[in-house]
Amino acid sequence: MHGPLLLNPTFDANTGTMASSLRFLIILLTASAALSACRRENKIPILNVEPGSPSVAVTSGQVFTFTINGRSDNSSLARLVITSKRDNGFTITVVDSALTGTSFRWPWEFRIAHASQGYSELYTFTLYDAKGETMATSRNLQVTLTETLLQETSGHLFYSRNSSIHPESAFDLQDRVQVIYTADSARRDIQDNPSGTGEVLSRSWISPAGGRFVRFNGYDYANATDISLRNAFLSGIPVEVASDIQVGDIILTRLGSMPANTSHYAALRITGLVDDAGSADNDRYQFNLKWASFTGRNHFAMIPVLGSAELCAADAQALRSEPTSSLDLMERAAVACAKRIRACLNHGTQSVWVVAGMGNNGGDGLAIARLLALEGIEVNVLRIVHRDQTSADNATNHRRLLEAGVRVFDVHSVNQWPAIPERALVIDALFGIGLNAPLSGLAADIVEAMNCSNCPIISIDLPSGLQADGNREGLGIVKAQRTLTIEVPKLALLLPENEVFVGEWEAVPIGLDGDFLRGLPTSFRIAEVLDAAMLLPQRGRFAHKGRFGHALIVAGQEGRIGAAILATRACCRSGSGLTTAHIPHAGLNPMQVAVPEAMCVVDANAARLTKLGELNGYKAIGCGPGLGTAGDTRIALRDLIERWAGPLVLDADALNILSSDRELIKNARHDWVLTPHPKEFDRLAAREFACGRDRLAHAIHLAQEWGCHIVLKGAWSAICAPDGSVVFNPTGGPGMAKGGSGDALTGILTALLAQGVGPMQACLLGTYAHGLAGDIAADRFGIDGMLTSDLIDALPAAWQRLRAESAQHA
Repeated sequence: MHGPLLLNPTFDANTGTMASSLRFLIILLTASAALSACRRENKIPILNVEPGSPSVAVTSGQVFTFTINGRSDNSSLARLVITSKRDNGFTITVVDSALTGTSFRWPWEFRIAHASQGYSELYTFTLYDAKGETMATSRNLQVTLTETLLQETSGHLFYSRNSSIHPESAFDLQDRVQVIYTADSARRDIQDNPSGTGEVLSRSWISPAGGRFVRFNGYDYANATDISLRNAFLSGIPVEVASDIQVGDIILTRLGSMPANTSHYAALRITGLVDDAGSADNDRYQFNLKWASFTGRNHFAMIPVLGSAELCAADAQALRSEPTSSLDLMERAAVACAKRIRACLNHGTQSVWVVAGMGNNGGDGLAIARLLALEGIEVNVLRIVHRDQTSADNATNHRRLLEAGVRVFDVHSVNQWPAIPERALVIDALFGIGLNAPLSGLAADIVEAMNCSNCPIISIDLPSGLQADGNREGLGIVKAQRTLTIEVPKLALLLPENEVFVGEWEAVPIGLDGDFLRGLPTSFRIAEVLDAAMLLPQRGRFAHKGRFGHALIVAGQEGRIGAAILATRACCRSGSGLTTAHIPHAGLNPMQVAVPEAMCVVDANAARLTKLGELNGYKAIGCGPGLGTAGDTRIALRDLIERWAGPLVLDADALNILSSDRELIKNARHDWVLTPHPKEFDRLAAREFACGRDRLAHAIHLAQEWGCHIVLKGAWSAICAPDGSVVFNPTGGPGMAKGGSGDALTGILTALLAQGVGPMQACLLGTYAHGLAGDIAADRFGIDGMLTSDLIDALPAAWQRLRAESAQHA
């Protein structure tokens, strides 16, 4: 057994003991220093991402996993941010997750997107600790395009909607099976639209829900690949109904985002048309199918307008897919809102008063108060005790607030409401989106006290008292100057009667899964620029005027020829190959001088429309601006509706005539577009509406009942489709509140329909471009001085912007 090791430097001449001892001492001290260095705290967080190579080769469609490990020796962790940048495009934040504790491990799985060609995508990972220290690393994915030869499945068929053999029968493009839908089914994928009589096959298919049809008989069906199918669909001219289908036809279609962020494309080859029982009702269609799906960024998915149930689902998704908690989500919301509140503070603001409730909206307010106070802003908190219990996250933020030394006043009665000083800013965090009934008791009293404070108010998520889908009566609601709504818009923000409560609003993102949000079921969406830009008709180098349709504008009477001129100019400025105006003789000279590009057909009557001539050759007709409602004009409109079987835009006096001759509505079809302003709509509906919420609900009902598209004009114009869905248009402003703006929209829509754009797509693209041109004109002339003529002059710039956006993201 060895005894203790002695490190005294004694020297033995024979054995060299002193030298050995010294050498051992040096080795030991060196090892000790190394161990000490290993134990020293790292001042910055440690971040490791696997695979560790800076460049990784992947293939499109591949499911890929980054394994992310992080720790901090210096303090607790705060956030993990992941950004993505494809080639030279925009940098997009794909993950922004709050963290707790000092370490985590997270396998982040996603699918590599398909594209039209190979690409690189740079992912940057940044880890933050609570002291503000960061560590970042990047990985560049080199994506090789994989093209899959599509397999054909044969023998599919479906029946007409009214078939007695298979009632409500359809073919489900997503699951590729025959299905039976009941009358209250939420979704129709592909379904016959019987319109024939006797032994004539209807041969007309309605576009899939969330998708569209493209007639593309030149498609190489025999050699179809997933990429060629997707690209052919995007380059084709969309139509909403494919009519007069024949054996051998190829029809391409795309189906929405089900599941979220997934696009399903199909090529259908018609192999047979059968009439089972000698009537249109029992038409049977036989087809073969090639099918592909793409996962990735979806340029056709708009901003969803969600309610409390959908947002709760989004929160739950974040908790499942990220290293986060509900308290962390609340902190994200508070950080984002506090940043915007600081930007609103001016030199005259002496203090901030936060009015917080007992639920999660109140928890947001308490966290905001803490964050503002930590930046040296004078903050006072009024905690309204309107119920016995608080939510768990609210209670945690209340404790954190007290620990931060912020003054909190519990208010049990309106008599305890303090005198808020002048030049204070009030933050309304009393109630959020969970409210489903009018306020009463203490809550209603506090709202009144806030409104009487004469201080500017910023509401968090929604003004307290305002329900997410709007209220029937505007009572007991905070009147905010600004609303910071969390992540996505709510319907109430888009209704005209709520402007006095909402003020200016903006959506404040907190990093929820955008693809998941877009995939949630909702009837309401807001168009984005790409949704409009990607619908622009393609214009090939060898294209000629015959490729872009012949539009007819039926408008004007003596004294109101200007309306006809505005509609016709807007039509010519929106891409129609040929434009003809049917006008009374009184308008001939003014029209030919104002719009020399347009052809004119002169009515037999010098002063107004009395009779329309031959309608063959036109692709779309717009009718109504300045038309008048004289008796013979009414007869002429009836004649037009009865003879014309193509796309039709009805506006202004055409709508007024429909309102008094309701039999004409029975002729409505899916390719009719009605464009009423609120008063015109009330006349169409034969009733007056007290609020925009009820008017919108009835517009949705009538679009479904009549089977047409209704564009309810105004701020946030609502495009109501026959399937019950609504798309809100975000462009335009108060400078467009002038005579003639609606006439310009009629011309734009007519031009797009004449070019073969489907009615829903024409409404979306047309209203977006109309509003965008209005914004451009307002920037140049101001909202007071701009004219509708200025808007029409700005249309080329609007189309240019959309065309550039489309090219950039093709």
